[in-house]
Amino acid sequence: NMHMSFNIVLAIIFLPFTGSIAHLTLRLIPDRPDADDPGKARYLDEKQLDIPAIALSSAGREALRMADLVQSMMEDTIVALRTNDETIVFRIRARDDVLDKLNKAIKLYMAKMARESLDPEDTQQYVRTLTFATNLENVGDTIDKSLMEMALKKIREHKRFSERGWAEIQEIHNAVLET
Repeated sequence: NMHMSFNIVLAIIFLPFTGSIAHLTLRLIPDRPDADDPGKARYLDEKQLDIPAIALSSAGREALRMADLVQSMMEDTIVALRTNDETIVFRIRARDDVLDKLNKAIKLYMAKMARESLDPEDTQQYVRTLTFATNLENVGDTIDKSLMEMALKKIREHKRFSERGWAEIQEIHNAVLET
């Protein structure tokens, strides 16, 4: 009983200080960065920079991640236009921010490569990978800045597409997705 009473008294004394202690703890021990941050490059390893073929392959894999992201943005674009759902629009815009981070990571990674040691074939791959990543980032920006602006305007003004217009949009959308 004495032990139990002692613990209850301690709890009563220190209960008002729990908020302050929690703030102090958060300051002393900050959150770790999220390992599953989609904007964090997964395949770019600084140790591989000495071997151009492997480094270029890693940058290419990261660019393919960007391509998958752009494809998912395009697929969701038609859903946002059809359903008038603003939350989808904001998710698409968040993915464009991820694209920007990945593009920046690829560019920085490739800038660190020793370009003097690249043979002509690796040099072509270097240029193709940078061009591909840049083009994907531009597509993401177009989706974000143009299509999502139009989608938000359509949603907020309660506009609707005609049946013929919607069919044309779907046809163009399918052609772009195939590409």
